[in-house]
Amino acid sequence: MSDTASPFPVSLRFAYRADDRQQLRGFAKKSLDRKVPATAFWIVALGMYFVMGFVVLGAQKSGFIKTAEVPHVLFAAYAAYTLGAALVVLLGRHRQRRFERASARTIERDDVVWDFEFSEAGIAWKNDTHEARVGWRGVTSIEVWRGAVLIWLTQFRSVAIPARVFADDAARTNLVAAIWRQIDSPGASARVD
Repeated sequence: MSDTASPFPVSLRFAYRADDRQQLRGFAKKSLDRKVPATAFWIVALGMYFVMGFVVLGAQKSGFIKTAEVPHVLFAAYAAYTLGAALVVLLGRHRQRRFERASARTIERDDVVWDFEFSEAGIAWKNDTHEARVGWRGVTSIEVWRGAVLIWLTQFRSVAIPARVFADDAARTNLVAAIWRQIDSPGASARVD
């Protein structure tokens, strides 16, 4: 499992189980909610109502619309914006569900064995149908949860490794420490939840 010349395990080989996938999705969602709170979207979305109100007020004060037309213009603007925002949210959720279903059919079968390799150059992972590699500059952070190690990549993508694949807590801790040493963010530290 480990090589004395390298701070990294030679490789980790495992298959995600159904309970792993559900647990890892939960960890990633909690972590992502802390990084990009969902409330930020709603604050901006609701703030746009005030912006639209000020735009209509400015148009009325500039003489582009008459005072009597303000309620109708505001209603039309608010209705169009609400329908557009609802459509964006619904289509986004639909797309995410389609992606999760497609991912479950192709990658997340119980019989797919994953090979993870860590080196001075970065992280590589593959199975019989997929292969990916990322250099350390593409790794933004790492989190240690009770049931997993979550490695965050750029663009809010993540790679999760179930804690059960490590020989013991010391092996997991050593890997996390070695990854932190490679990440280009000085002073970063792993957080255990």
